[in-house]
Amino acid sequence: MNESHHFDKITHATFTSLLKQYPRHIPAHLQTLEQDRCLRIPHTTTHRAPSYLTKPDLTTLMDWKLAHGTPRPTLPKLIRSNPAETVTTITREALQTLPPDPVHDPTSLRRSLDHLCALRGVGPATASLLLSVADTTRFPFFSDELYRWAHYADPAGTTRATAGKGWERKIEYSMRAYLSLYERVEAFRRRMREDEGEEVGALDVEKVGYVLGRTGGKGVVEAKQPGQDAAGKRGGRKRKAVEPLAAREADEAPTDDAVAERESLPRKRGRKQTAKA
Repeated sequence: MNESHHFDKITHATFTSLLKQYPRHIPAHLQTLEQDRCLRIPHTTTHRAPSYLTKPDLTTLMDWKLAHGTPRPTLPKLIRSNPAETVTTITREALQTLPPDPVHDPTSLRRSLDHLCALRGVGPATASLLLSVADTTRFPFFSDELYRWAHYADPAGTTRATAGKGWERKIEYSMRAYLSLYERVEAFRRRMREDEGEEVGALDVEKVGYVLGRTGGKGVVEAKQPGQDAAGKRGGRKRKAVEPLAAREADEAPTDDAVAERESLPRKRGRKQTAKA
């Protein structure tokens, strides 16, 4: 990765330049979902008193998450199985328990996250997405790209689920991992504020992480080949855009969605149940 793009060294000017690249990574057919996730749902959620999310909000956010990352066909069905009243009640309770700003003890976020994980199909990463739309300034979404950027310089993990480093780091989708990410994003925002006099929100940090993750840390889109458009299509035939390893799920580590799906399935009699990650 370009030295000037490192999480602990990037300047506000470079950050802003990378942020401007973000729209180029969103295909035209996902623009509506992108507007829903970044603008419409945050606006409507924060203007409800008290704040909460609806079932349509939840299903739209899951659609965005799966389109933005790895498709998992069974997750939408689990999300839709949540009663509308349950979604409203649980999200209202979760948002009411959020600690005030500044959060002196990140573990105090666990109560809100645990509330959200009571919904079917919701694991720690999806729960963080719900917090993010409730407050785009304070709470980052637990995305692969942001996590790998924030932990890029860390030593490789010592377990199969956390092996690798840099853009190849495997991710353990746990509360502990999210709280680590939250602390790093909060420190990043504080550094920008204290060292450069600039306020940056968690959503913008997420977007810059996405740009870097999708470009292998370069921050620029590779030049198109003749006959190929920005979406990676050639000659009218659909073709998946080439993604760096950072944008792909690690086979060995269970995804947040896989954890949520597994924990939402009926248990066989006599089998010990495990808590959600």
